[in-house]
Amino acid sequence: MPGPAGLPDRLAAPSPADPPMGQNRRVEVADTLSFLLGTWSLDRSIEDYRGGREGSFTGVGAWTEEPGPGGEPGEGGACYHESGRLVLATHEGLASRRLQVERMSHGAVMLRFHDGRPFVDLDLGPGECRRVHTCGADRYEISFVVRARSLVEERWRVRGPQKDYAAITTLAR
Repeated sequence: MPGPAGLPDRLAAPSPADPPMGQNRRVEVADTLSFLLGTWSLDRSIEDYRGGREGSFTGVGAWTEEPGPGGEPGEGGACYHESGRLVLATHEGLASRRLQVERMSHGAVMLRFHDGRPFVDLDLGPGECRRVHTCGADRYEISFVVRARSLVEERWRVRGPQKDYAAITTLAR
């Protein structure tokens, strides 16, 4: 059931440590990976413009540290794994994805596909990050906004010869 600003009830009440949220609210982050570590609930809406379908994904995303060469936590990068239920038109089933996370300078990270290819660099320092990823003829325009310490909004707009969709994901904890 929707709460204030159209958010589901469980997302409408930020933790007491969070400042008041507004439509354009951005919260600065000192270190992207440290901020993201842990488990987040995911709610994603999908609009497939080419196929005229709507869908959703509900699940969890976990950012977990991986030990470095010396075996110590924090020396290496991390792994991001999301899993949940995807509903798209008449399809309903389980879905998941996994990304490797490499710590970069100035508190940013590089997100990589499981085979090591770069996806996007992510710097949540200013509270917002916009990136473009091209894959062949497909163009992925991606934005991340930290709305509160417990709430991140991720938007994708994807266009290509066989793709034309938008996805909005709310990550909450």
